[in-house]
Amino acid sequence: MSVIDHKPIHTVATVTFNLYRDIHKGIRSELFGVTQAAGSTDAADRVARTALAARVTNLATILEKHAEGEDHHVQPPTEMYLPDVADVIAGDHARFEQRVQDFTALAHDTVNATGSAQRTRMDQLYMELASFTGEYLGHQDIEERVVMPGLQQALGVDGCLAIHAAIVASIPPDQMAKGLAVMLPAMNINDRVEMLGSMQQHAPAEIFAGVWGLTGSVLPAADYAELGIRLGLS
Repeated sequence: MSVIDHKPIHTVATVTFNLYRDIHKGIRSELFGVTQAAGSTDAADRVARTALAARVTNLATILEKHAEGEDHHVQPPTEMYLPDVADVIAGDHARFEQRVQDFTALAHDTVNATGSAQRTRMDQLYMELASFTGEYLGHQDIEERVVMPGLQQALGVDGCLAIHAAIVASIPPDQMAKGLAVMLPAMNINDRVEMLGSMQQHAPAEIFAGVWGLTGSVLPAADYAELGIRLGLS
């Protein structure tokens, strides 16, 4: 079985807690944004090509670290309770690792391209990012609509919350900042209140202050103000 063989489930199983929700929203948003940027960037503009390559590299890091967290914390219980699906997830992760390396290298190739190769490389990068995004969306669909309900049934809500807590605790501050920068704009107000409200309650004050500052730098002013009101910060 592969993501290509997977037929979408038209009824979504309700889960009390979805450990994939926020990071998957951020990854989807950035995949769409990077792909759109690759398609609209002026191939003759070296500064723009350089900025795009940096954005692709940042996306690659987020994808790599996300997969590592899943492999370490989510894959073991998936193998125990959903072994057939675990095989699909493992195969996807191995294939995606190589594809991410390939499109990152291609993005950097565009920077120093000259003449007609500039447009050729940019077209190749755009098509590769679009192809990867399509396949990755199918992978996320399996995780959210097959793995997540299966784990909740097997482990209960508390067990899934424990996995989420272990993942968050394992993320270094610099990587957490990169993840939040793509997640927060992609989340709705209720998601943001839930995430930041938990941090506000449980994290050290200086850590929350840093996250709140980051939040203000990535959200529109009106969204930031409304979030502050709901968190009792203004």
